[in-house]
Amino acid sequence: MFSSIKGQVDKYTQRLNEISNLAKAIKSKLIDGSIKGFVEQEQYQKIEYSFKGTVIGVDSGFFESSLTGLDFCYIKTAGSFFVYDKKLCRYEKLLQNPNYEFKTSENSLQKEELPKYVSISRLRQELALLFCGLQNKNPEYALIDGNVLPQAVDRPQNNSVLYKDYEDLLQDFVKIYDYCNSNNISLLGCVEDSRANSFLKLAQNDFASKSLLNNINDVIFLNYILEKDSCISFFPIFATESNLIYNDLQQYGKFNFYASYIKVNEDYPLRLELLQNNYSSQKLRDIKGFIAHISNYAKDYCFPSVLLDADKQAKLTQNEVNIVKNLVDSAILSHGIKHLRRERRI
Repeated sequence: MFSSIKGQVDKYTQRLNEISNLAKAIKSKLIDGSIKGFVEQEQYQKIEYSFKGTVIGVDSGFFESSLTGLDFCYIKTAGSFFVYDKKLCRYEKLLQNPNYEFKTSENSLQKEELPKYVSISRLRQELALLFCGLQNKNPEYALIDGNVLPQAVDRPQNNSVLYKDYEDLLQDFVKIYDYCNSNNISLLGCVEDSRANSFLKLAQNDFASKSLLNNINDVIFLNYILEKDSCISFFPIFATESNLIYNDLQQYGKFNFYASYIKVNEDYPLRLELLQNNYSSQKLRDIKGFIAHISNYAKDYCFPSVLLDADKQAKLTQNEVNIVKNLVDSAILSHGIKHLRRERRI
């Protein structure tokens, strides 16, 4: 067993060495500004830290479960508001206490639809809180923990009972987009562990060997390119990738999105997704500089502090989970509803 594991790790390490050599050539092209498709003229940049700004972030914790004929989820949503002037000088919770929501599906769901139902429900709760925060705090920045668009795995089939919920979710996003653009609020998705390869697709014509593109993502590749306190230019995403959810979104309005990666310490680069709002090149630098500032507080971990605080508030404790499970059990016993067989195995 150990030899098998070691062999696979050694094979991966060898591939990383090949990627490292390729990355050096791409870095030179970035520094020269010779890769097409970037928004900013300077493609490889030193981060210009921006130390002043106001920002909100939201997150949710959840668990899901299924009974025979009944699917439900329990969602805990919270958010934070931070004010920075070189250092954090003001902190508020968006809610005095987190919002708790117990939801049961009104429709009979197929097995593959349950994760979509939970994700759509969770995102709608987060966006509702985010919108309230935008109205009440009028921040300069609004951060989503994750992508600035729903993921492809969240999209139900057109004939699914969940498709109306999905359309409502898209309209929730549009409501956020419109409000942010109208009020000059920079909306960003911060993707903690991104698997995207949109940078690699952008730069693929500059690769001598395209076979490696199938074996790596942007974060790993750019980790060989970016040094501490550096980033790459924003570049367009979704519209150039035949993104199905982006295409669905266009029926509600014309929106454009950018992505960038920043590296502030020894951690891997962090992917940022930005709702475009006719930003100047300097504003784009300021945006990256501010997110870098609020993400740079540890030697080897990079993520915005306001989202970490929201995550801490929204995290479900085991005691909270147990309470809900016990309440559900008490309610179903009187109606003869049973747990799934796999949970009743002797």
